[in-house]
Amino acid sequence: MKERTCSLVRRLLADEVQGAECYNLFNGDGFSVLDVIAVRREVTVQPIRYRTGPRRAGDPATLVADDRTAADVLSWQSEKTDLYDIIGTAWARMRARYEISSAILLTETST
Repeated sequence: MKERTCSLVRRLLADEVQGAECYNLFNGDGFSVLDVIAVRREVTVQPIRYRTGPRRAGDPATLVADDRTAADVLSWQSEKTDLYDIIGTAWARMRARYEISSAILLTETST
């Protein structure tokens, strides 16, 4: 991670970045929306409400992020490729932030 951060900082200092830049950060594999919903339910043990409907005109059958630009510019490489791992890591971080925020809030309100 340090090398990737340094790559971006070098580009910023060299005035190679003009304005904001956006990058797709993914592993090049696709997951269906229903796959993501199912894994999210399983990992978080939380219900998720959704409804299905007919595909809209112009909707692509598949969308997959292309991370080659991020790899070229930032030397970025996906570390997680398994959907369970991706969602599990995100869920753990969200829970940790919530627990920290709750602890701070309780401390501030009790004083």
